[in-house]
Amino acid sequence: MRQAQSLPPRLSAEVDIDLPVEAYLPPSYVPDLRHKIDLYRRAARIDDAQHIDIFREELLDRFGPLPPPVQRMLQLAELRLDAATWLISAVSSQPGFLVLHYSDQGRIEQLRRHSPLPVRIVDERRAYVPAKTIDPQEPTGQEWIALAESVLRLS
Repeated sequence: MRQAQSLPPRLSAEVDIDLPVEAYLPPSYVPDLRHKIDLYRRAARIDDAQHIDIFREELLDRFGPLPPPVQRMLQLAELRLDAATWLISAVSSQPGFLVLHYSDQGRIEQLRRHSPLPVRIVDERRAYVPAKTIDPQEPTGQEWIALAESVLRLS
């Protein structure tokens, strides 16, 4: 249908983000378990940046200012969209590296050329970005988010 209307194909935002990041809805912010489950489901289904903004505004209206773990949760949702743009199926960490699991060789080559950081393509499915400056003792994981954003964000 999209092809018949000369629209670009719809990107799948199904990207697995597995980074050591504290990103959640604290009990003090959303105390009701049913609401919390619903919000997690909705956050997982976000498929464009505008929906992230709408979701953020709703959280602010219903529950007040966003605590840091909720802000990081929304940053991860944005990161998922950024990764989907590059046809990356998963973003994970290994000691000293951010790992990008990709499905399209052309797109990862393009990302490697555009990235301000070195992206080393190691095989037909994975690329590595050095993360040696990330402090493993930093509990929130914000440094992992910043590293991934600097590689994946189109600006």
